[in-house]
Amino acid sequence: MAILIVVSVKEIRDTILYATAPAYARDLNFIRVKKGPVDLYILGTIHGEHLDADQFSLAHLKAVIVHTHPSLLLLEMRPEELQKGRWGDGPVEMPFAALTARSLGVPVGAVDWWQL
Repeated sequence: MAILIVVSVKEIRDTILYATAPAYARDLNFIRVKKGPVDLYILGTIHGEHLDADQFSLAHLKAVIVHTHPSLLLLEMRPEELQKGRWGDGPVEMPFAALTARSLGVPVGAVDWWQL
């Protein structure tokens, strides 16, 4: 049996990949861009699915933050909420990542899609 799904929307593709091959999807969505002395890492996340995904759990997110120890961590949160000290804004992995970074002394910034 063969199943072919052709999608043009990255989020749909990623949703299917995370559901069928979470470790592959996790690795595919961890991107490093190097420009001169700057290393930019982009890590796609799966929101509440981190609570059930053994191959891409919150522990994996923590490990990425600990091992890259960035000079700044930008998260999917509303900037005005972070400025008010509301670290719990955004999907479940965002406050977790924010508090992990904070415990390491890494500054946290907030950005959301409508502000790019």
